[in-house]
Amino acid sequence: MFVIYFHLDETSNINHYLFMVALHYMKQIIIYIEPKRSSEIIDILNEHKVGGVAFYDVMGAGPVEHKPVHGMVRMYLTGKTIIPEHVKITKIETVVSDSIAQEIVDAILNSVQSEKDPQGIIFVKDVANAHIIGTKQSGEEAIRKR
Repeated sequence: MFVIYFHLDETSNINHYLFMVALHYMKQIIIYIEPKRSSEIIDILNEHKVGGVAFYDVMGAGPVEHKPVHGMVRMYLTGKTIIPEHVKITKIETVVSDSIAQEIVDAILNSVQSEKDPQGIIFVKDVANAHIIGTKQSGEEAIRKR
């Protein structure tokens, strides 16, 4: 994607045009998904030969169902059922080439479907560059599967 910014310098008699071109070659995909669905996401990323993946179990609130759980006080069940404010979800992160980012997002959206309940959320961010520490590889070369 090319983004060109034009700026007209009005402080001088001569019109100066400053051009800045921003190139985005890579995308970071961040996926929050129910833990039981995380293996499906990892399989999709492997099918697309994604070079690296990080995943974490986190607590959060968002567009997922908050299921009732048994209330506890000092490790003893109270007999009450509560709906927790935060739920356990899996966060999956990867950086991919700009050319396959939408393909991966579409594959995830088509694979993990539910008419009633949201299963998670996907964020896609631009990444300007990546560098391998030690080998000095950078850009798309740094994120390729080895």
